[in-house]
Amino acid sequence: MVVRTRRLPRFLASLVGLVALLLSGCKIDGTVEFQADGSTKIDLTFEDSDGTMTKIHQTCEDFRVMFLGKVKFIRNPKIEDVTPPGGHTTCKVTSNEPFDGKIRFTENKDTYSFVVPDMHDDDDYSDVRARIVVTMPGKVIKASKGKISGNKVIVDSFDFYGRGISITAQKGQGTSADKSAGSSGGGSGVSS
Repeated sequence: MVVRTRRLPRFLASLVGLVALLLSGCKIDGTVEFQADGSTKIDLTFEDSDGTMTKIHQTCEDFRVMFLGKVKFIRNPKIEDVTPPGGHTTCKVTSNEPFDGKIRFTENKDTYSFVVPDMHDDDDYSDVRARIVVTMPGKVIKASKGKISGNKVIVDSFDFYGRGISITAQKGQGTSADKSAGSSGGGSGVSS
């Protein structure tokens, strides 16, 4: 029993090291769309942009195990391999369910709010290239990070994951027809 206790911290340290290694050369591109009725559509593509996963023979199945073990706030994610022939490992994560845990989309009297709380995670995510477009059901009036474009906030940094973000949208403004805020590629752009 003592041996298991000693092995578990080593295993966890190894797992954390592997996650850091895999994310360091990662490109994340995608969308998170909220509707006024509270429904959510999450579409994220994780690309091994520097080939690290491919070099150590890691696949989307390995990514799936790591993702499901570490990411608890996306309910019932579907993870699929969308790696192009001869290309870098690319995995797509989708879900049509609301976020779980501390991450919240809420409806208030005059506004909608999306909040990822500060997790006090001081990890350096500067090597992670990201472009995530968050679409709200009304015109965005305030965002703690990212660029506001109508009813969208374009976030070009993964730092929000550990340090938090809040977005507030006004009710009754309708959705903007701004299609220019779509993703940078990978087929996960904003659709009409």
